[in-house]
Formats: sequence, C-alpha cells, structure tokens
Amino acid sequence: MFIDRNAYLARIGFEDSAKDFAPTLDNLVALHTGHAFSIPFDNFDVHLNGDVSLDKGHIFDKLVYQGRGGYCYEMNGLFYDALENLGYDVAYLTSRPMLGYREKRPRTHMLLRVKIGEQSYICDQGFTGMSIIEPILLKDGEVSQQYGFAFKVLEVEEGLFQLQTQQSGEWVSLYEFDLQEQLYIDFSIANYFNSTSPESICTRKVIVSRYSEQGRAHMLDNVLRLRGKGKDKDIEISSRGQLSEILQDYFAIMLSNDDLDRVYQKIGG
Repeated sequence: MFIDRNAYLARIGFEDSAKDFAPTLDNLVALHTGHAFSIPFDNFDVHLNGDVSLDKGHIFDKLVYQGRGGYCYEMNGLFYDALENLGYDVAYLTSRPMLGYREKRPRTHMLLRVKIGEQSYICDQGFTGMSIIEPILLKDGEVSQQYGFAFKVLEVEEGLFQLQTQQSGEWVSLYEFDLQEQLYIDFSIANYFNSTSPESICTRKVIVSRYSEQGRAHMLDNVLRLRGKGKDKDIEISSRGQLSEILQDYFAIMLSNDDLDRVYQKIGG
C-alpha cells in the first residue's frame, strides 16, 4: 500500500529523514509513541455514518490529511502501512477483548506483530483508549512502564497470550491473542460487527482518547477522564461549547457544526 511517508511522519511529529530511515527498535519506539501522542482514537464515524470504511486511501486521507482520529482497524491499519513502507517486518493479528467482560467475546480487535532480528514486539494504536504507548516485547511476564502506565504480556498457555495493564495496583487483562497472522480483508466482518451491532461498545458509547507525556485523556460519552502522574480528574461535559473546546484542547479534533451537534446529542446533550 503506497502512502505519503513524509506526510505521515510529519503528522506524528517524527523529524528524522525518511530517506535515511532504518527499521530499528529505537525508531519503532519513536514511531509508536509519536502516533499515540498525535493521532487520537475516536469512533465518531460509527455514530455519524453508521459504518466505517476500511478503504486504505480513505483512512490515510482522514487520519493524516484531515487531522482526524479513528478506531482500531483505521489506527492499526494506518500504522501497519507506515511500518511496512519503512521496511519493518509487520503482520496483522487478531484478539479477543476481555476488559469489562465475563464471558468469551469474539475476536474483533486488530493489533500488530513486528519482528526485529530475533525479537517480536506487539504494537497497538487502537484499543478503545487503553492501548500501549510503546511497543511491548513479546516476552512472558516482563513489565513495561510507559509514561506512568504499566503493561505486560502473559503467556497463559502455549501460544496463547494476554495483554494486561495495571489498575489500582491490580493486573487486569485487556485482550487475548495468538500469533496466527491475518489478512487485512479478514477484519471486514469484525468491522461490520463493531460499527453496527448493539452488542459492540463502539455503537453504545462515544469514545475518544489520546496519550501525551502528561498522561491519558479519555472521553466516554459525556465524561472526560484525565489519568496519569497523580493528576486524575473527571470532567462532566454539560454543553456543546464545552464539548467543542475539549475535543480541540485534548484531542486536536475539530468537527463540523453539524457533526458536533450530532455527537453532543449522542452523549446526552
């Protein structure tokens, strides 16, 4: 998939020259962090359009040129294309969301596996606001501290892994995955489920999230949750103007007046 690599690198604030780019671990960390800090997770298109396009050209235009965000297939699909274009050995994986569920869920979440030499790393830009900030080494039990948040991968049985994060001193599982590589087209059914089914959190909730060096801003319907570095705070959104300011200040998102009206109505305005 051809992408305008310079436009993508500029979008995520990556200053190194693409001409002399080397697919190293240091560069992978910088790319992953830059993407996480620059491009927000949002599921607006689920609520505004009733479906989400997986056309790669559309996604690149939306997330890079238009300055918007997207959800997992868009975020990780774009990141896959950027990594492949920059010379990385990258593959699509699929996972079973676990956070907030007691029963087994279908495999609907996209994540990425990147190989550098003999090591494999998990990359993820789109888990409903709880994604990792940096790549995680695929090594059982090794804790990764990332800007005040802790993550680790556990091998729960041979070839089956869980990504976990620490909340209030307890480890909770975000999702479960194996290393069976997927094709991009394999996510078309999962995308249909997440963008149309009443069982999907994406159809039931408006979700926007972005990381920064100060922590994580996460909007769930009409509540903005700020987390990280001992400055936890919840802000209730009670007006259209406040919603507009929050989207711009915390997520660098500017919606049209019509779309802003519709989002505000969706969150209970």
